[in-house]
Amino acid sequence: MWALAPVTAFAVGIAAWPSAITPNIGIDTGTVAGFAGQEWWAVGDGTSGIYTAAPANSLTLLHKSAGNPYGPIEYRTDWHYLSLPPNIGDIAIHYPGDGYWYIKNPNGAQWVMPNEYRGSTLQLKMEETAADINSASPKEYALIHARTLQAGDDINYPITGGDVTGQKLWPLSYDECVTIGNTAVRLYGADWWLRSPIGTAMQPFAVLIHYAPGPTFAVETLGSAGFGGYVTVSVRPAFNLDLSKVLFTSAAAGGKAVTPGDLEAAAAPASTIKFTMQDTGVAPGFKASYGGISGSTATIKYSGAAAGANKAVSAVVVSGGALGSGGVVEYYGQLVTGASIGGAGSVTLTLPYPLADFENDTYKLYAFEEEIHNDNFTDFATPPILLSFTNSGGGNNGGGGGDWTDPIVPLPIQPPKTGDGAGAAWLLVLGGLALAFAFHKKRQGAK
Repeated sequence: MWALAPVTAFAVGIAAWPSAITPNIGIDTGTVAGFAGQEWWAVGDGTSGIYTAAPANSLTLLHKSAGNPYGPIEYRTDWHYLSLPPNIGDIAIHYPGDGYWYIKNPNGAQWVMPNEYRGSTLQLKMEETAADINSASPKEYALIHARTLQAGDDINYPITGGDVTGQKLWPLSYDECVTIGNTAVRLYGADWWLRSPIGTAMQPFAVLIHYAPGPTFAVETLGSAGFGGYVTVSVRPAFNLDLSKVLFTSAAAGGKAVTPGDLEAAAAPASTIKFTMQDTGVAPGFKASYGGISGSTATIKYSGAAAGANKAVSAVVVSGGALGSGGVVEYYGQLVTGASIGGAGSVTLTLPYPLADFENDTYKLYAFEEEIHNDNFTDFATPPILLSFTNSGGGNNGGGGGDWTDPIVPLPIQPPKTGDGAGAAWLLVLGGLALAFAFHKKRQGAK
């Protein structure tokens, strides 16, 4: 009898990729993803949502988590005439429309209106926040597509002051906010900035989302909301995430909380997801192969692994296709973890289906090493290795690491390599073949 792999009382939250991604446009029941330690609403998929010009195979995300981790700021730092620092002329420019002094652009260039997004305090805060992500999680930072913000992005209240290139994070525009079409997604627990300018010469302010418990919200300018230019409200970033290297998704919190040593049944995460992305840097020389079977217990050999507190040599069983290309993840397991990994070794696992089902590709077993991070942080894994079960005594991934037990097949006769010292022996072989052929012809002639 074939035994099923041990499972916990509930299935581990792992799902195949590509999975269904539902942007929260007009709804608040769509996809929420964990990234850089925070939760984010999915608000576009490159073809629909708030930013349809996003790169192919990407996901547009808007910050969701409560607590305002990126801080309240002014749109453009300013000073009232009653509280001017002594060096105000060096750092700011006077705007006669409202009497305030607004900080200069970083390069010292003159702005025409203080609500220009380029060079604003808000724009610089977005760059600072992106740099913080890069410092804390450089692999995640590398997954963010940069965007150029330009006036042509919007019909209503387009940005002024020129294009802003290379932006990893950006605040929504008025039009993008309207496109969301759902109050729960637009609410943030506090007022937050849009990048769009609005107003007359006497109200040169940017748009914000005014939060009021209820929940209700309203799009307001600073002037019409009764605020002065000195108002500080929340920073709420959005960005485009590159999905080209996704292997599978898991629950963003505790999604891989399994008992190391065998496979456990998998099921799609019920709520917030995070991604496991391919990254050869996890263990550049990682190899794995099938090393034989006893009953329903298969041996997996591996080499080139990298030990570490958050590392695991893992495996998944997939049906209906390849991993990362539509195959359904049926089982997931961390076979060996942490310092126990070593550079090379072997592990065993219980096959959840008969060996014949792996031999005929009804099910596929993949092995890889992964780097598992905390809740709402992206995980990374080596390119998955499809283990071959076509030889009952062993197997190989095509990259080494295991022993083959090939069937005996005729080998073609090939001349020896130059300098291998076998020239004389080769002549003897040819001579023997010539004698055998002559003897055969002689017998044929005698008949």
